[in-house]
Amino acid sequence: MKRLEYLMRHVFQAACILLVIAVVNFILIRAVPGDPASVMAGEAGASDPIFVAQLRERFGLDKPLPVQLLTYVGHVARLDLGELYRQRRPVASLIAERLPATLILTPTAFVAALTFGVTLGAVQCESGHVDGQFRHHVLDDLLRAAALLARVERCCCSRSSSTGCPASDTKRWGAGMRAWLALSISSNI
Repeated sequence: MKRLEYLMRHVFQAACILLVIAVVNFILIRAVPGDPASVMAGEAGASDPIFVAQLRERFGLDKPLPVQLLTYVGHVARLDLGELYRQRRPVASLIAERLPATLILTPTAFVAALTFGVTLGAVQCESGHVDGQFRHHVLDDLLRAAALLARVERCCCSRSSSTGCPASDTKRWGAGMRAWLALSISSNI
């Protein structure tokens, strides 16, 4: 009986969390400035008020916000994620199409990250211990710099592709990393 109560409690908590996520998602989508119907009409090359009104009616944007929220949550609960406006196909079909590659890449990346992370962490940890005493070693600096450089490059690359980060920012980070690495290694020699 306790297991059933435990299971029911966790299922209820999971449902509440999913409901909160759906509501927050709805609020964030609606908080974006501009009318979604006008944006879709602009992308279609037709800003005719009649066409915009048809889009509002088609997507339920002409209804009050509470009704839109209930409709949205109901669709999400039924796993009806709607359709892609440009491609005129269901979102679920796009997810199903790309799910196999995701299911292959995710565990592979996780195992690779875990393997390299644990191995390099163990190497860095063990490299500093000599006769039971911790001693600073150049390998520590190299591993730390490599990890930091990988993190910085990932951040700069993702920033530059999404927000137009100028190449000078990436060069500045790279120059800073090289200077830090040179100072760190030279201080240990």
